[in-house]
Amino acid sequence: MIDAAATATTAREIVTTLASSSRFAGSVGEESAMKICRTLLEQRGFVVRDQPFGFSMAPSRWAPSVIALLSAAVIWFSAHFAVRYHIPWTGLGIAIAGLVILSFASYWIARHGVLSLSIDRASAVNLVATRASATQRPSVWLVAHIDSKSQTIPMIVRVVSATGFLIASTSVAAVVVAIAVFGSSPLLGSIATTMSYIAVVTALPIINCFIGNASRGALDNATGVASVILAAEKLGPDSDTGIIITSGEEVGLAGARHFVTLETEIGTAINCDTIDDDGKFICMASGAKIRRLDEAIDRAASRLGVETLGFSGRASRGSLRLRSMIPGILADNIAFTDAGWESFTLSRGNIATLGYVHTRRDVPERLEGTGIAKAASLIAAIVEELR
Repeated sequence: MIDAAATATTAREIVTTLASSSRFAGSVGEESAMKICRTLLEQRGFVVRDQPFGFSMAPSRWAPSVIALLSAAVIWFSAHFAVRYHIPWTGLGIAIAGLVILSFASYWIARHGVLSLSIDRASAVNLVATRASATQRPSVWLVAHIDSKSQTIPMIVRVVSATGFLIASTSVAAVVVAIAVFGSSPLLGSIATTMSYIAVVTALPIINCFIGNASRGALDNATGVASVILAAEKLGPDSDTGIIITSGEEVGLAGARHFVTLETEIGTAINCDTIDDDGKFICMASGAKIRRLDEAIDRAASRLGVETLGFSGRASRGSLRLRSMIPGILADNIAFTDAGWESFTLSRGNIATLGYVHTRRDVPERLEGTGIAKAASLIAAIVEELR
């Protein structure tokens, strides 16, 4: 049994080494971090191969801002036509048609554009590691991205922005429907107009959010890389679990989307992204909840007695279930789920954690590695429960 204190010390050493500099996808800093990961994996009995890929930077540079701007415009015009010109059905049509078109555009950009667009091309490399003794393809893969980025708007502000816009735009649509069905009134008109302006205001942080290379990415995501490597160590050399260290997660999940395009068989992917010393564990999944995963996660958490964050947002001990993705947050599990895999993302933190992510303050000096030690044990327990 590996001592928790020793694991935490090793975890902190790994994070400190990986987060010695920023690691934008395809950069020299990321290449150096990948070499460190290769060494760490080979020392633990893995055979590691490079998986190079090309991708477009355009979706990550411009798509969020443009989609947010157009979405805000659609909501504003919807309310404008309903209240000022007294044609609510036209306003409702603008909202429905506009948001549907933007949803399809977002879907295509996310699923295909990041790999297929010919503009603003770049290249990077995934690391794919399997046990030297493995005789077949792993059915369970541990995933963590190595690339980092900075953004002009902190993560916590973007999450609040995305949530606020969702609430405001839904409210506008509901009021426009009420105007169309029951007729206009000063109260309904005032509510629709006010909420449309709130929708525009809440969209501004996303509209003005642009990426850079100023974050050392200790939390996001040197901690996730350390967690999956140490989880594999806990599972031991007889486990056929594979490890994928992806690049390009911060620029549209590019590395994960490339990996799944090459795989002819689906499997289970446990993604680890952002593990703080403080806070509670959370498991996030996109799409329909997979019962097998949900039950394995709950059994593993109960067995270890870890402190978790449930559906209600209240802290509990030994009960961990899948929940939907937090608005405004993307993670590699989405790419795997889109390709038909069973997948979720494990994170640990609190509101303060979101204030560090994608900023210059995301440095290794504030981490002790205790959260990583717990995450490694939890990941290993989940894998064992899935067997």
